[in-house]
Amino acid sequence: MITENTLEAAHTDLALADADIRQEIMALARVYQLEEKALSATIDLFNFDHYAEYVLTEDNLEIITGGVGQEDYLIGLAKKLQVPDTIITAFKKCIAAFPAKMLYLKLCFGPTHEQPTLYLELMEPWEAAFSFLETLPELQDAIPKLKQATAQSKLCVLLAFSLDKTSDQLLVKTYQLAERANKASHAPLMVSYRLSNGSVSGQPKLYKSVTQENRIALSDKLRHITEQSAAILTRQYWSLYGYQFTNNAYHNLKIYVFRKDRRFNTWGPRNDSIYTSEGNIMLRLRRLEDAVSSYTNAIDYYSKDFNAYVNRALCYTLLGQHRLAVADAGTARALEPNMNFSQSGAYFNFIREVSAISEQLGVAPSAALYNQMGVLLFSKGLFPEAKQHFEMALTLDKDFAQAHNNLGGACINMGLFSEAFDHCGIAISLDDSSDTSNYTLALLGIRDMSRRESTLSQ
Repeated sequence: MITENTLEAAHTDLALADADIRQEIMALARVYQLEEKALSATIDLFNFDHYAEYVLTEDNLEIITGGVGQEDYLIGLAKKLQVPDTIITAFKKCIAAFPAKMLYLKLCFGPTHEQPTLYLELMEPWEAAFSFLETLPELQDAIPKLKQATAQSKLCVLLAFSLDKTSDQLLVKTYQLAERANKASHAPLMVSYRLSNGSVSGQPKLYKSVTQENRIALSDKLRHITEQSAAILTRQYWSLYGYQFTNNAYHNLKIYVFRKDRRFNTWGPRNDSIYTSEGNIMLRLRRLEDAVSSYTNAIDYYSKDFNAYVNRALCYTLLGQHRLAVADAGTARALEPNMNFSQSGAYFNFIREVSAISEQLGVAPSAALYNQMGVLLFSKGLFPEAKQHFEMALTLDKDFAQAHNNLGGACINMGLFSEAFDHCGIAISLDDSSDTSNYTLALLGIRDMSRRESTLSQ
């Protein structure tokens, strides 16, 4: 039960964390020999309740704030900081197209005066990203080249809005995950293209994780800054290198330190990766081959990614590649991070059972087997796939009352209430002992939809 003392303790923890972040920023400012009074006055406008990130460069310290549902805060902060209207207008247009996303504002402190940047964590297929980008007149000439550059990519991870240094025109940055198949272990994690003045920058920016094994070439100056920063920060937070790579040399190196993110409970690296997140989106869209590719990248990136193995097993199952599915489910069971072996064991048994029924269907298909497979898939929330199997059962036996009722249940979960009502009614007419709960739910769903349509038409 949440008590007043619990809430007070939570507010105290937030206040302490906020104070720690502000102290760290001021300590980092001294490393960069920044004017502390002006920096403090600006940072006082920031809210770090949801998100905090530090970016270390040779000359500048960059601070990032943000959060989910923080549209009004970030736009208000951008206006107070006199972020150019061109940036804010494009950002607001992006928010309108993609609401309820994670948002960020980056501000630069230092001698080179980098422009402020507003970010939106998109995590949408490129088709959706291009539909939005094509509404920005400044980008029209750059879009064909960007489509070529992103042809092998599945998702647009981030969109960012700033100003081009030389022309003061809108600069849009796009971010995508790098393919890792058949690449070296030090391959980049993410790739970013810059669009401005109708063109795409020739040299993309690359990102890779900072790990003990992955020491990227730092200049003496940036190495000294990172050593001083490590003494300031209380923990070794998850970090990324951002860089350009030409002529076998690193250029424009930055280190991104992810100090706080309220979406995740851990300060350190998670057990899954952004590749897993990409795979989850592909799976939800039923782009199964793409999902397998993403989960394979995730496993290449982190060989003990439990969620990547679990979900790749499911993809293989839906693709009919059952031996691969069983192998992945077995690996996942061995990697169970929460030591919940009964749960991972049950999932392994589910995959194995689906594989066994599929083999039987390949030899001697029957209405009963299709119905059994539908029930299994339904139990894991795979309603479209369950629906297909119940329909296959009915093509073999149109008077199979249980399959009609089960099909009605799948339709209810997909919002197809009229179709559910028809099949549940047929089930009852075929067998008066049929469970009537799906019939009732379908009827309630139809009535609820009718009320909503009536309200909208008024």
